[in-house]
Amino acid sequence: MTSPTEHNTKPLVSIFISTYKRKDEILRTLEYIYQQNYRPLEVVVVDNASQDGTYEAIANQFKEVQCIKVEPDNIGLFKAKNLAYRHTTGKYLLSLDDDSFPGKDVISRMVDRFEADPQIGLITFNVYNERSFIEHYADEAYLPEQVTAQEHYFWSGCGGAYRREIVEKYGAWEEWGRVVPYELGIAAKTMKMGYKGMNYSDIYVFHTFGDYGEDEHSSSKWGYSTGASVAYRVAGQVASFSAARNSLLFVLKYYPLNLQTFMWLFKYTWYVSFDLVQRRRTTLFKALLSGFMRTRQMQQSRIPLLQEQAARLPISFNFKGK
Repeated sequence: MTSPTEHNTKPLVSIFISTYKRKDEILRTLEYIYQQNYRPLEVVVVDNASQDGTYEAIANQFKEVQCIKVEPDNIGLFKAKNLAYRHTTGKYLLSLDDDSFPGKDVISRMVDRFEADPQIGLITFNVYNERSFIEHYADEAYLPEQVTAQEHYFWSGCGGAYRREIVEKYGAWEEWGRVVPYELGIAAKTMKMGYKGMNYSDIYVFHTFGDYGEDEHSSSKWGYSTGASVAYRVAGQVASFSAARNSLLFVLKYYPLNLQTFMWLFKYTWYVSFDLVQRRRTTLFKALLSGFMRTRQMQQSRIPLLQEQAARLPISFNFKGK
């Protein structure tokens, strides 16, 4: 643990979390957060209209946490995350879920990487299933001996950190809805600022995946770098309205106006038309109409990337969300 004198020389890390009717999970997450071998930490939790005593329990057990109660109605995950962000003051922002928490040395490593390389704007966390790996919380026996690093932009909101100035300049999380590609907005803004995203094998969170299967290749048993676990989790799902619409909105807001983007829109329209005519489903067609009805709004808020940057954020056509 760092000394009080060292606290004054280290940058403040702000952790922000939204929770809803998961009192036991958020209390356990906060317990692990305060076992971190890093200070100073600032923790902001938005209780998104829970009715299970979450706010009172946090206030009683973690007086150092800034807990904000939303009532009477739930405002949605990303409005809640943005509300939490607006109450943070740290140099680095760390997004966690109410059931995800870093290993005890991870935030310290994260800050070291940010401080050592001013070109890093985003660090994507690897995601390990808590049920299988929590027994190695202290010894990290599951980590590879050699630390690996790679440029990386796909990430999960249950574990990712970025520099404050990115969202101060270009805004925080998209509030289009819960389904993808909401994290990619932060990745796009990172590149727009001239920063790069990085992933390190020793920077990770433990996360409760839920029941996504139990075979030896499933993310329910093994940990994956960010993105791979999502691919497993959506494999059995069908295309959804929100995923299809939000993918279109992302392209309209962040992709450059060029031939490649035009071809993406053409393929999108063709895919939707095929789904409507051949499969007799209207879900994607409604998503297309809803997305294009917001074209003017997207034009007014556009943050166009260079083509080589947009190519790092490909949007698939499975529209399954996560």
